[in-house]
Amino acid sequence: MEGLTLLRIFESYGQMDTSVQEAIQDLITALIRSLGPSHPKLASIMRSFPPSAESLALRVLNIFTENGRPSAPLVTLIKSLMAERELDARFLIPIIAEMDKVCSKPYL
Repeated sequence: MEGLTLLRIFESYGQMDTSVQEAIQDLITALIRSLGPSHPKLASIMRSFPPSAESLALRVLNIFTENGRPSAPLVTLIKSLMAERELDARFLIPIIAEMDKVCSKPYL
C-alpha cells in the first residue's frame, strides 16, 4: 500500500502548490526512513520519478544518506540517473564520497 501511495505522490507532486510540496517533503520523512533504500517499490519509483518530482526525489535521497554512507545500489542508481537525465548536480552531493575521481569528473 505504501508503494502505491508514494507513486501517486510522486506523480502528482509537480502539480501541487509550493507550500504543499514543502509539507509533503516534511511529512514523508518518517515513511521513507521506515521503508529504507532497499524497498523494491521505492527503488522503482526513484528509478523513474517524473521530472516534476525532482526535488522530492532529492529529498528521498538525502533521507537515505543523512545517517550514513549510501549503499552501493543507491550510488549505482544515482549514477545511472545522472547519465540518463539532466539532473541537478545536488544529486551528487550525498554520493560523491563513494565515487572515484575518474567517475565523478564528467558531472563536475
